[in-house]
Amino acid sequence: MGFVIPPHIDPTELKIITHIWYSHEHPDHFSIKDLNFIHKINNKIKIVFQNTKDKRVLNFLRKREFEVIEVDNYQKYYFDDDCYIQIIKCGLIDSFAIIKYDNNVIVNMNDCVPGGDLSKIQKVIDNLKVDILFTQFSYADWNGNESDIDLRKKAVKNKMNQVLQQINFFKPKFVCPFASYIFFSHEENFFMNDATANIKNVNDYINNHSNALPVILYPGENFSYTNKNNSDSINKYIKDALDIRVIHKSKVILFDELISLSRLQILRIKRYNGWVFILFFYLIGKYFKKGIKPINFFVKDLNIFFSYDIFNGLKKTTVKDINLIINSEVLGSILKNDWGIGTTLVNGRFFLKDIKFLDYFRSAFCIPLLNSNGLTILRFYLNRFFKKDSKIQDYQFTLLLK
Repeated sequence: MGFVIPPHIDPTELKIITHIWYSHEHPDHFSIKDLNFIHKINNKIKIVFQNTKDKRVLNFLRKREFEVIEVDNYQKYYFDDDCYIQIIKCGLIDSFAIIKYDNNVIVNMNDCVPGGDLSKIQKVIDNLKVDILFTQFSYADWNGNESDIDLRKKAVKNKMNQVLQQINFFKPKFVCPFASYIFFSHEENFFMNDATANIKNVNDYINNHSNALPVILYPGENFSYTNKNNSDSINKYIKDALDIRVIHKSKVILFDELISLSRLQILRIKRYNGWVFILFFYLIGKYFKKGIKPINFFVKDLNIFFSYDIFNGLKKTTVKDINLIINSEVLGSILKNDWGIGTTLVNGRFFLKDIKFLDYFRSAFCIPLLNSNGLTILRFYLNRFFKKDSKIQDYQFTLLLK
C-alpha cells in the first residue's frame, strides 16, 4: 500500500502526546518504523492495546521499552476522572474504540466491519451521545482480477452501506471518513485503484442519506465540533490522487528457500495443533472436499507449478490444473509469517483462475493465523460447533467451515 499523502509525524506534537491506541497489529496500522521514530522523540508515551492471548504486540513493545496498558474487551481505561477509552474487539484481531474526552464522545471504527455484531454493543452506547464517528470509506483488500472492475464498484457500494449502517446505529452529529487515503502501490495490484471511492462522492453520500454532517479533514487541519466547509479539503485530496504511481516491485525468492520455509511452517503447524489432528483435517479436505482443501498454483516468476496442503506443505508438481497464480515473494511471506495470508488477502497480489478458489486460497494457509490468536484447529471447530466463542467471526476463518 502507498499513501495518497505522505505520512508526517510532527515531533512537536509527539512531545506532548501521552497515549497511543493501536486497533490491531496489521502493518498498515502497527508501523514499526513509526514506533522507532516515536520512541526517539518521546519514550514516555504509553501504548494502549487490547488484551490478546498471544501477547505478541505486548512483548514486542516492552522489548522496545514502551509502557503498555492492556485493556480487556469492553473495559474502560481512564486517562483521568472524566476521560476514558473503551476498546471493543471485532473478530479475532481487530478492535474499535469509544473515547470520551473534554465531554465529547468519539467512536473510532477504523477499518472494523462488525456487521450484525453492532447490536451487541447497544447497552454500551444507550447512554452516550456520540459527537463524531470516524470510519473507513473505501475497500482496502482484494476485489477481483484486473478485469473484474464491477466487483470493485460493488465493494465501494457495500462500504457506503456499512458507513450508513454505522451512522444509523451510533447516530453521531458528525462523521469523518478516514483510514482510506491509501492506494495500491505495487506493480501487481495497482489496477485495483480503478474503482476506489472518491471522497467527494462519499461526502455527498453522507449528506444525502443521513442526518449526520460529513467532516473531511486534510492533514494539518483542526476540528472544533462545528459545521465545516469541506470543499478545500476535498479538492486537495482529489488533486493528490492524480499523482499516484507504482512504487513497489517484486523480489524473487528462490525455490530452495520456499521449500525450506514450507517445511518450517508445517513443523510449526503440527507441533501446535498435533500431527494426528492435522492428518485428520488433511484427509477430510483431500478426500471429502470439505474444510481445508489442497490447492494447486503457478509461481509466475519462477515458472514452477506447485501443490500445497496442510500436512505435506509445498511440493513441485506437474499438474497444470491450477487454482491461482502468485509470485515467489508473496508465497514466501505466506509461508514465513503467521499473518502472511491475511496480508496477501489485503494487498491482492494474486490472480484467481475462478472466484470460487478464493475460499481454497484463504483456508489453505490460515491455520498459522488461527494459531497466532491462541486457537488450535481442533478448538476452532469445537468452538464453532458448540457456538462457544461468538467472537470468531473473522472472515479469514469462517471459510474453514465450508
